[in-house]
Amino acid sequence: MSKEFSRTQRVSQQLQKELAMILQREVRDSRLGMVTISDVEVSRDLAYAKVFVTFLCIGEQTPESCLAALREHEVHIRMMLGKRIRLRL
Repeated sequence: MSKEFSRTQRVSQQLQKELAMILQREVRDSRLGMVTISDVEVSRDLAYAKVFVTFLCIGEQTPESCLAALREHEVHIRMMLGKRIRLRL
């Protein structure tokens, strides 16, 4: 018997997968270190998503500096995500 998933869970999983691929292939920044998308929470109306990340910082990097570097790429990441995911509302 298959397990039932709500639409928000499916969208959350798809966002997590696509964000991981974008960070792996599209974003080239040595300041990021190793970034992992640990979870994505999507609102019921699919208007908002909260993305949880973890960092493996190398050398003198801190999680705060890695997060700042990630925020610099926020517009590019959103643009790439918008091209990859199309949702019918």
